[in-house]
Amino acid sequence: MYDSYGFPQYVSVAERKAQAQKALAKLRKKYPNLSPVFIEGTQIARSVWGKAWCKHLESFSDYSNRIPRGKSYVRSGAVVDLHIEKGLITALVTGSSSTPYEVRMEIACLNGERKEKIEKLFREVASLELLDLLQGKLPRSLMAALTDTRDGLFPRVNEVKHTCSCPDYADFCKHQAAVLYGVGNRLDTQPELLFTLRGLDATVLTAGAEETLEQAAGSELGERDLAALFGVELVDAALWTTEPQPSPKKAKAKRKQNTDGKESPAQSARTPKTPMEQLLYIQKYTRWDFPELAQQLSTTVNRISKWSSGEAVPSAPIAKRIQKLYQDIKDIIGKIRAHK
Repeated sequence: MYDSYGFPQYVSVAERKAQAQKALAKLRKKYPNLSPVFIEGTQIARSVWGKAWCKHLESFSDYSNRIPRGKSYVRSGAVVDLHIEKGLITALVTGSSSTPYEVRMEIACLNGERKEKIEKLFREVASLELLDLLQGKLPRSLMAALTDTRDGLFPRVNEVKHTCSCPDYADFCKHQAAVLYGVGNRLDTQPELLFTLRGLDATVLTAGAEETLEQAAGSELGERDLAALFGVELVDAALWTTEPQPSPKKAKAKRKQNTDGKESPAQSARTPKTPMEQLLYIQKYTRWDFPELAQQLSTTVNRISKWSSGEAVPSAPIAKRIQKLYQDIKDIIGKIRAHK
């Protein structure tokens, strides 16, 4: 719709959302596998990778007058389909036309010295795990290198070839800007797509950790060096050293006690099963405080405080994260004991 002067009429965000939802419902009949971008609240991206992508996008000085126009479009739900693969972003964006506009962006994959530099950075961080990578829990120096506007993981302006089927004569339109913001939002839930887009395999980048672990197990590293290597500060060397065997006399007394129906200390100790028992185990061996635990579990200090006081219990997704962290700490302790 255009006004009497030939300019497009103003359309509110609420109207755009309604139009986008209507277009999406219609498109789903023809394309059942649509992958739309939904923005909840005012923030387009909330994760480390998503925010970093959007910040990098806004550094594109060549399109500084065009990039902001994409924000309102992506917030209104106009990006009704978005797919990211190696070197390619494709999307459908609703607009003034009765049919959605097709956006295609070819992103150059990393190669040569730049790719080698990034792979070398990952190799130098021996204890890096895939989960740390995807959650953005990286050393500050590595994160700074990856998000560097010139030599980092994000594409430069000249590495992006973009087209849109809209009639906008500009080199870079609002529909393309909306798609790029949509990528930032998508990285919140699928950060591995950033590495896929640039032609990198996130699992390969972290594969060096296991190799380093095997090398360390056969080396002459001390216990504290191993603990530091795995990123866990174990509280006492006695926790992983082999306990002295009881004398034959004490062993006989213990066996007699067991036949009387009483549990021995070894029998009474059991594997932590509930999330809270696993949290206590983690704290016992790491001495992490609530803020450190919150960071490791991607939750809040307030939640951990409520769990500890019995006011609340961890939800199912967080309970899984607790179990994963518990198992990781347990495995590290087991490897250190085996090395000892």
